[in-house]
Amino acid sequence: MKKFLRFITLSLILLLLTLSSLSVFSIDTQDIIFNAMDKEMKRSMKKLKIKDSPKPYFVKYIIEDVEEYRISGDYGVVKNEDETRNRYYHVEVRIGDYTFDQTVHPAEKSYDPSRFEYVREIRNIPFPMENDVKAIRNALWLHTDLVFKQAVNEYSAKLAKVKSEVVEEEKIEDFSKEVSGEYQGALKVLAINKDDWRNRLRKYSLIFKEYPGIDEANIYLNIEVRNRYLMTSEGTKISYGTCRYWLSTSVNTMTDDGMEIRNYRDFEGWKEEDLPGDEIIISKIREMCQELVDMKEAKVIEPYSGPVLLKGDAAGVFFHEVFGHRIEGHRQKSKEEAETFKNKIGERILPEFVSICDNPAIKYYQGKPVAGYYPYDEEGVISEKVTLVKDGVLKTFLMSRMPVKGFNKSNGHGRLQIEYSWYRDLVPRQGNLIIEASQTVEESELEKRLIEECRKQNKPNGIIVTTTAGGATFTGRFWIQSFVQIPLVIYKLNLDGSKEMLRGARFGGTPLVSLDKIVCFGDKPHIFNGYCGAESGYLPVSAVSPSVIISSLELQKEPTKKEKPPLLPSPLLERSKE
Repeated sequence: MKKFLRFITLSLILLLLTLSSLSVFSIDTQDIIFNAMDKEMKRSMKKLKIKDSPKPYFVKYIIEDVEEYRISGDYGVVKNEDETRNRYYHVEVRIGDYTFDQTVHPAEKSYDPSRFEYVREIRNIPFPMENDVKAIRNALWLHTDLVFKQAVNEYSAKLAKVKSEVVEEEKIEDFSKEVSGEYQGALKVLAINKDDWRNRLRKYSLIFKEYPGIDEANIYLNIEVRNRYLMTSEGTKISYGTCRYWLSTSVNTMTDDGMEIRNYRDFEGWKEEDLPGDEIIISKIREMCQELVDMKEAKVIEPYSGPVLLKGDAAGVFFHEVFGHRIEGHRQKSKEEAETFKNKIGERILPEFVSICDNPAIKYYQGKPVAGYYPYDEEGVISEKVTLVKDGVLKTFLMSRMPVKGFNKSNGHGRLQIEYSWYRDLVPRQGNLIIEASQTVEESELEKRLIEECRKQNKPNGIIVTTTAGGATFTGRFWIQSFVQIPLVIYKLNLDGSKEMLRGARFGGTPLVSLDKIVCFGDKPHIFNGYCGAESGYLPVSAVSPSVIISSLELQKEPTKKEKPPLLPSPLLERSKE
């Protein structure tokens, strides 16, 4: 973060003029925001009430100042560029007490038409961009009033529902008591050399012209600064800032048979220096483009069941979907959830050489940026490393302040996307999921091991997946437990060691079976950085894993629209013939 002195020289002024800074978040801003929060919170805790209804026992306010710079380009030109500043906020009011309040499990919320009106009213409350105590208090007052009234309605509905349901053997509290505290981290300022980034995106995107077989190409940079202010009626008071760089490049085209195919490369960092240099970025862009060109000529995959090698970030996505979502604490506390691992604490669920943790307290893993970092979660609980699996044995769950049977404390994983918190539910989520193996195979030997596994099963070939577009998983109990992953770059590995690119596939399976089919891991960790969507919104996460061989996965053909390709050839192709 840049420090600004009261007296600065003319040369420093000229330097700063080359940078874009939408605003400076000062101590004054912090004091004004916390002053407004404190006054309105104390008033609400003391005076907010409705006759014959419980009073608030817990109030929480979060305010986030978000500044973003976005720029995109293609084929050597800048397409779009903008910078914005927004102020988002979140209000939580709990009535009753820690044992019993108005909250219900997200999966068990019943349809309530009045909630649509409640959400609409909250969305329409304007929040001041300027730092005025009374204006901020006014917005918090309006929001708190609506949330409290909704809490009263939900409390009455919950009481009625409880009377008609079977009582659980063990009563679990609704909200855990945690140690309150204060934390004041460094606030951040958005500062960018715009001209430099314009020139870099022009240079990077000019490479697309070398590949006329690609229909669409794009490179996009997002620099985001978030300064967060959190306060609770328990005495917690937290402020800190983060700055995130996200450089993404993607290409897509259509094959002669009408299938849309795509590829991408992403680069992430907590500061500009975390991003690779020009030479590496340009090399990765060319690699991405060439893979898509080769994919265009590849055969469509045929349905397959057998050994699969998940390389690179494909392995991390696999564990994120198959394991990570099922280990989130709230999924062990609802009759709507399948509760896959609820009663497996102390049991072996993975090979003895596998251990898994989630550690949102780190920004870097072995020197490389990981996206799931945060110092405190959205409940004001400090983030911490949680050992989920040790030597194959399940130890615990990812916990928010929603207790589950056998686990009545948070471990700092209560997360929420503040921008859309008015219709999202805070739940425990993954941060930086890290898979480690005590027994490994050299990365260069993995294809040989895959061939060995194919011979063992009398399979004519195996499958290698190196890049995926993400995945999805189903954790409920009204349908079979399953997950799906969307591979982009796929190869068929023949028994003689030759490889053939394929396209148009999806793969998936059931979680317990898939985890039981792990054969071995490589010796090099790979990092997947991305965004994950669930009940509490879209949040940045990471999954770190070595490449892994699964003895049996099922691949099927990907749904396709079979659209006709463009009638005319790309003008880039025409120019290349001149």
